[in-house]
Amino acid sequence: MKNKLVFNQFHFVPLLLIFLMTIEVNAQTNKAKDLKSNKSEKNYVAMEKRESILDRKVHILDSVIWEIPNVPRLCDKLKLQKKTIDIGGCNLYVEEQGKGTPIVLIHGGPGSTHIEFHPAFDQFSKFARIIYYDQRGCGLSDYKPEEGYSVLQAANDLDRLREKLGIEKWVVLGFSYGGFLAQYYTTLFPEHVMGLVIVNGSTGLHNSVLQDTRSRDFISKDERSAMNRFRKEISEKAKNENWSEEKEVATDIYNAFMNGDWKRQSFYRPTEEEIAQAALYSWKNDFKNNFNGYMGYSMRCINLKGLFDECPVPTLIMESVWDLTWEESKAHLLAKNHPNAGMVVFTRSGHSPFEDEPEIFFRALKDFTGKLKPVPDKLISEYKTFVQKSADKYDDPYLSSPISDAEAREIVRFQSAFKGIKEGEKYFDLSSPLNSLLSLYSACRDSDYTRIDKIKPTYKVTPENLNLFISWCEDFYPWRAPLPPSKPNPGQIWPVYMKSKETDKWVDTFIFQYWNGSWENQGNMSRPYVNWRDLEEWMQNEYLIYRLQNPDKK
Repeated sequence: MKNKLVFNQFHFVPLLLIFLMTIEVNAQTNKAKDLKSNKSEKNYVAMEKRESILDRKVHILDSVIWEIPNVPRLCDKLKLQKKTIDIGGCNLYVEEQGKGTPIVLIHGGPGSTHIEFHPAFDQFSKFARIIYYDQRGCGLSDYKPEEGYSVLQAANDLDRLREKLGIEKWVVLGFSYGGFLAQYYTTLFPEHVMGLVIVNGSTGLHNSVLQDTRSRDFISKDERSAMNRFRKEISEKAKNENWSEEKEVATDIYNAFMNGDWKRQSFYRPTEEEIAQAALYSWKNDFKNNFNGYMGYSMRCINLKGLFDECPVPTLIMESVWDLTWEESKAHLLAKNHPNAGMVVFTRSGHSPFEDEPEIFFRALKDFTGKLKPVPDKLISEYKTFVQKSADKYDDPYLSSPISDAEAREIVRFQSAFKGIKEGEKYFDLSSPLNSLLSLYSACRDSDYTRIDKIKPTYKVTPENLNLFISWCEDFYPWRAPLPPSKPNPGQIWPVYMKSKETDKWVDTFIFQYWNGSWENQGNMSRPYVNWRDLEEWMQNEYLIYRLQNPDKK
């Protein structure tokens, strides 16, 4: 089945969207036909009267608003079953409403909360069992990094939540970053996915075009200037009065939106109450442990290109013409990566079409979920095999070339030194990636945080996660360790490929970066779908920026 594109034809559709895949236009031809009831007609007219980005109006506050209006959570106004569920050492906050086909809503960010789905999805509870939840490290769920926040951890958390809820199969709907997580989850657990819905979702593709954005196109120079001025004033007050980062971020969000920052992703101007809701409850995450930073890095370590070519899970892509988060070509690239998916395009919506065009959005979602049929087990099994084979297609000259005698000797030396450290010997030598890994293991076993900070300066190892790092070091051992250049450039990346002691198969790639005579450990890039070369330039640039901003960090 080729992509089916359903247009909401209240206004023209930019020509770019016309060539999206093989298009079957199944559109209503007039407003009366599309909006069937008088109530729908009135809702449409009301939305049209709201200020939108197309009006290009400028609103600037006279001064910083220091007190955000104390509005209650939207959850408190809705009939919801609220609970926390222990998925195994971590409690996730969950809300449920409705009966029928289970559909889990995956919020964006990384670092937003389930609040962004309220109150829009309340109406869909007539047709489905809706499951809202805050991801680990977000909102009202536990802030427990454990082995470190990552997309893989988030996907595993989601499936453990499914098990705890007693659900065999569910519809997975991902919004924004949640669209990326929903796709990734589907590649790992297709046997538990009835249907996949991607709402203005991150693509999971490594394409330079996707780095571009239109988010500033409708924000005036005066609005940007006001936001920068207010942000500086808020930052200074927060520093002088020792505010929590949470309070500073909320105050910044509220004032930025009041000065026009809503135009980055919204189509219609939000009310002051909606802005207060967003500031107080929408962007809540583990600032202390840099949740957004580590999740962003984890996202970049995953490439979903080609992984849905043979996906049998029914898929619906929902895209907005005025979602300014990405360039216009983003919708085409996402659709191309899902050749068997259907698509709906909204022409009067920003990033959240379920808020801007709810009639059309929920009609399309109801139609999609109502037609879902079980996918044969044979097709699911074949797809899992396809995904695994795709993950095994790793084009890396270091792995395709035979191991040299010098490399083999280094691995043998590593194993001997590792054994000595385990028996109590101390080790500190950062002259090579393998030596750096040995030094990290030694420092962790000694609980020597000063040494750890020298080996791993961009990640904070604490007493809370120390044992996880020790077990992390002990679980794997080098499979391939290509010798680094004799004269590396500052910030140069170098890999060590690790294999499991249990399966003797390659399972991970550890990354090191060179600085001032030392190879520092920058973490790992867990398989599948990872090629460190895709991120080499970005990692080098980010690391050099870090070093410029932290000149005293030795």
